[in-house]
Amino acid sequence: MMKSIRISFVVIFMIGLLYFYLTGINAVAEEAPAQQDVDINISPGGAPLFQVENMKPGDWAPRMVTVQNVGIQDFDYSVRVQNTGDPKLFNALVLEIQAGEHILYDGRMTDFDAMPSRKLVSGSEESLEMVIRFPEHLGNDYQGLEAAFSFQFVAEGQGNLVVHTMTEGLIGSSGIAQTLPTFPISLTNTIYLLITGLCLLTATLIIMRQYNRMKPV
Repeated sequence: MMKSIRISFVVIFMIGLLYFYLTGINAVAEEAPAQQDVDINISPGGAPLFQVENMKPGDWAPRMVTVQNVGIQDFDYSVRVQNTGDPKLFNALVLEIQAGEHILYDGRMTDFDAMPSRKLVSGSEESLEMVIRFPEHLGNDYQGLEAAFSFQFVAEGQGNLVVHTMTEGLIGSSGIAQTLPTFPISLTNTIYLLITGLCLLTATLIIMRQYNRMKPV
């Protein structure tokens, strides 16, 4: 009986070591990369900045985005917009961008080339208020349409070193048929979870088998 109990504890201990080994590998794989000379980040990140359903004339969608200089150098950054879908509704939407009390752009999205460059020193951040408006004068022929687009945040440091990040948007005037992707679950993490689950199941079966052997006949 004592021998069976010792075997069970050894099996559980081995599984525990395997689990911490795998999670340790995963932690190393997901460590943050070394800080780059020029690096820009935006918050919120991951999900689309704009994803609005059933927008109608007179509606507006405000969003706040924080631009962060996470690199070593100071940089000048700008914002650009690119149409990635049907142009009809996109061409009619109005975009407003404001930093504090300063209005950086107020006009149609289709006329937006690039926001005037703004300086951001290393380790600092700046919040931008972005508003998309559905003009009141648009008629029924704009119902049932979608506008898909992306905002490019471009940073330029010394020596013309340029990096960028982006976020997407989708405006629907009568319901969004498509869904923009969010970050998927890591395949590596899924494999680790499956391995851990199989090990725990094996340990449970071994313990149950040893327990049944110890039961009096």
